[in-house]
Amino acid sequence: MSIYTSSIHGYILLHDMFMIYFFQQGDFSHYSDRNAFHHIQFDLLECNHFSVCCSGCFEDDTVCAFSHLADLGVSRYRKIQAFEIGNNFTQVTKVVSAEYSQLVDHLKPKSVIVKNYHVGINASDVNFTNGKYIPVHPPFDVGFEAIGKIVAVGNELPENLLGNYVLYSQYGAFSEYVEVVYKATIPTTSPKPEFLALLTSGLTASIALTVTGRMTKGETVLVTAAAGGAGQIAVQLAKLAGNHVIGTCSSDDKVEMLKTMGCDRVINYKKEDFKSVLKREYPKGSLAVRGRLIVIGTISSYTGSGGMQGDTVNTLKLLGTSRTVAGFFLPDYPEYMAEHMSTMIQQLNKGQLKVMIDNGGLHGIENVPKAVEYLHSGKNKGKREFIEFALQNEVLKFGSFLLKSGRTSPYFFNAGLFNSGKTLGAIGKFYAAALEDSGFKYDVLFGPAYKGIPLVCATALSLSNDYHKEAPFSFNRKEKKDHGEGGNIVGTPLNGRIVVIDDVITAGTAINESIEIIQQNKAQLSGVLVAVDRAEVAPDGSGKSAIQAVEEKNKVKVRAIISMDHIMEYMEEKGTYKKELVLMKEYKATYGIRK
Repeated sequence: MSIYTSSIHGYILLHDMFMIYFFQQGDFSHYSDRNAFHHIQFDLLECNHFSVCCSGCFEDDTVCAFSHLADLGVSRYRKIQAFEIGNNFTQVTKVVSAEYSQLVDHLKPKSVIVKNYHVGINASDVNFTNGKYIPVHPPFDVGFEAIGKIVAVGNELPENLLGNYVLYSQYGAFSEYVEVVYKATIPTTSPKPEFLALLTSGLTASIALTVTGRMTKGETVLVTAAAGGAGQIAVQLAKLAGNHVIGTCSSDDKVEMLKTMGCDRVINYKKEDFKSVLKREYPKGSLAVRGRLIVIGTISSYTGSGGMQGDTVNTLKLLGTSRTVAGFFLPDYPEYMAEHMSTMIQQLNKGQLKVMIDNGGLHGIENVPKAVEYLHSGKNKGKREFIEFALQNEVLKFGSFLLKSGRTSPYFFNAGLFNSGKTLGAIGKFYAAALEDSGFKYDVLFGPAYKGIPLVCATALSLSNDYHKEAPFSFNRKEKKDHGEGGNIVGTPLNGRIVVIDDVITAGTAINESIEIIQQNKAQLSGVLVAVDRAEVAPDGSGKSAIQAVEEKNKVKVRAIISMDHIMEYMEEKGTYKKELVLMKEYKATYGIRK
């Protein structure tokens, strides 16, 4: 089972806010769906076995299934259930085992059993576990959508449906096998995950734009978070309809991707001020008379302490201009789904519509909670780029390396090889992006000598150039200076909240020295940012990693741009590191932390 993630379209769905504004010069569709569509592929047994008719084998004779799995001895299957209500998906859910025979024995006459190949992971999965959509009583099944193969049919359905691939949306989709009413399924020619991407993201974008938003031709459409799952589909559909399309995103690579999809103007809001661009380039742009605002969600609030939250609308501002504010919830538009899905599948098959896939490398239903976290982090694509950058510059190497701990590691990360202006400038951008994503509050950045010194300088420079933020920084001397300015701190005095910028934390010696320096200056450690989390237990026998020890001791969060797991996911995705991956897995099995 593999997970495809992305701020581009992968196999994860994430819904945020969909708005449509009408410019005075034309329509302005503001689509803020940070849809990144993760996908999980189940690695289950494939078999070309014959079908068996089980007609009349049940006592009440009301249920019958034809199944090519029954005589294979399939006895149990796994699914995910929520055992309490809350928006921390990992904490409130767990994988459980169920009897396959119960699923078959109670199969309804007009239903089928689908063996899931891919399941869609939505940002709104946390809203469902939090009881925001329908009344729920633990334990309850979770998950919204999947694509797979029919392996059993009810007694009122033809046997020739066996082996057909179908797409469906139904509560409880996070399961290896699911019973689905056949009329609720959408037949497909294959279990391509791209089809799954169209189910929620695609239908949301298509129906919201054309039905609720009444999009026509020759309008100006703005899609925010345009590199997301529904976002990128909205961009393409708006362009196919003959409109001028503006898109917003958070990185240069996404800018390039959106340009290839036909976006006329892409705004990287981490480099350009969104409001200034609109005011300068679209001076007539405002919510015009008869403008429409369609809201499909508010992702930024989904994982907050209060769960999903909404906004307050001033109805007086709508009255004099005939503006419309409308909510959009896909299940309320069932009559449009078949037509819109059929159209998008045709567009996909003709190459008119693209679905970008980004495989994060996660496998198995047990990794669904990790995929939900991965989706909400919004960091998937940047991690892969960082790994490729490190490999290209031989900062990350595979082989046999003797560590200070005495262990022989199959990989090594040497930040000292970021030793040119070009590489140092690039690494600064990665650190700055990670720092922005971390949410750390800081007054001063601190780089421990020696490798932390160029890293903190490069990070501060990128924050200034790319994010228009002034980040005071400092670093320490190994030996205290007793002349001139004196002391062991160079740069901005350590006052207020401090974030430490370093390469890795192995034994924890350097970071503990940094913390001591911060405390001596009566400042407060706010967070630690490193390039790599090796995620291996320290040699002290505690069973904890150096990072875990730092977090527990100092009550502070440590964030890493990548971890050993990310490196392994990348290796697995590329498929060209088979021997090295075996050694990585062995090393992790021996020294990896037990999370």
